Amino acid sequence: MSASSDVSVKDLIRANLLVVGQELSPKYSQKVAAVHADGTLAFEGHHYETPTAAAKVAGNLQSVNGWIFWHLENSRETLADLREKYRKNFGSQTLAVDSSEDGDTSSAESEDVESSGVISAFGMFWRRADVNWELKQNVKLLGVHPTDKTQQHIDMAGQTGVYLLHDGSRTIYVGRVSAERLGFRLYEHTIDRVAGRWDRFSWFGLRPVTLDGSLGVAQQDFPAELVISTMEAVLIEGLEPPQNRRQGDGLKGQEYLQAPDQEVQRKRFLQGAIVTGLMSNTSSTS
Repeated sequence: MSASSDVSVKDLIRANLLVVGQELSPKYSQKVAAVHADGTLAFEGHHYETPTAAAKVAGNLQSVNGWIFWHLENSRETLADLREKYRKNFGSQTLAVDSSEDGDTSSAESEDVESSGVISAFGMFWRRADVNWELKQNVKLLGVHPTDKTQQHIDMAGQTGVYLLHDGSRTIYVGRVSAERLGFRLYEHTIDRVAGRWDRFSWFGLRPVTLDGSLGVAQQDFPAELVISTMEAVLIEGLEPPQNRRQGDGLKGQEYLQAPDQEVQRKRFLQGAIVTGLMSNTSSTS
């Protein structure tokens, strides 16, 4: 079992780091979940096996790390902080219990810890030509999740995070955007000193995609180890250094594929039709 999947909420209760009935809430919300003796979290009348399962519902999020999402009521401590305290006291060993009492929770906990980390969503090598830059500050960066059967378009223009500009496969610029304006920042690069030097871009966003297709609030207070592994993963994925033998393992957000802007596609179709018509007229007169 990995180091991140060795501790459950029930372990925290047995170690007296959590008490039954303890109230938990997100940092920027008044919503409250309660800890139950069986290790589940109760939220709005339902019990959830893992912190992440409860966090997805409470935050209306597709991807979230529940251990970081839930804070102790009136405290800055998260469940992740309590888990670290547990490890310092007990290492990777869970406290002995009757297996008939607990059942098998390994699959639920494993699913919980495999949730997204610092990066909630990202896109790799999107085409500059597939974006309608004429919209300027209202530009849209449309993406679709590869497993979404409805092919819902998600506008990533309001993301925060970091981005890369590419000339073919070569990265020529690295930037950051802390305000919710990734789209406008990229638009600025179509008219500044690097305007003629890039044809693709990659982005790594902190804001998660909610169930209704909008962008949620970025999480805060990440453990240093998670931040470091994410930084490494972003560099490996974006720069593709030839001597790295593995992909970045800290990139746990959901990748989105680019959806070309419909207006851009319409103009391409019209241009193609015009060219075809001119060629047809030339052939008929020759």
